Amino acid sequence: FDEHGKTDAETHVVFNAWNLHATLCENAKTLRRKSVIAQFLIQALAIVTTVFAISISSLGTGHDPQGLLLQRIFPFDVEETKVIHLYLGYAVLILPIVTALLTTMASRRQWRDKWSVCIMAASQLTAEVYKFRMMVLEYDNSKEKEGDKVDVLGGKDRARVSRNLFVARIQALYTS
Repeated sequence: FDEHGKTDAETHVVFNAWNLHATLCENAKTLRRKSVIAQFLIQALAIVTTVFAISISSLGTGHDPQGLLLQRIFPFDVEETKVIHLYLGYAVLILPIVTALLTTMASRRQWRDKWSVCIMAASQLTAEVYKFRMMVLEYDNSKEKEGDKVDVLGGKDRARVSRNLFVARIQALYTS
């Protein structure tokens, strides 16, 4: 990865910045996948819990052609209905606990928040690389800035000052 007219030091810092960008993007991808999976599991458990709770109330005490919906559909006798009630009752008791534990774990891991930080840092990193490579905005030290005295820096000194600023900004992004 060699660019015409660029020094080895400039090429090296940009190469390191792109490596950091790739790492941030890979981390963002992993964090987003974890966040989506956790959210899917939480919502699925909530739906299953609701279905079980409604099923208990719709099952009644046994087969009754004039009774509740599940009493009319499923011809369970009284003993079978008691067993089904027992297991559905356990499920309705345990599923919200599992859902709460999963929700707590997902909120403490903060996968979605970390994903957004990684994506934002990768975007800012890209902007910094392009600004540095084009020597524009804060990296343009070829002209006098407002209120500054004209500095008589040579080309290598200007490049060093810009490179040091670039490295400092990239390190600040990496730290955050």
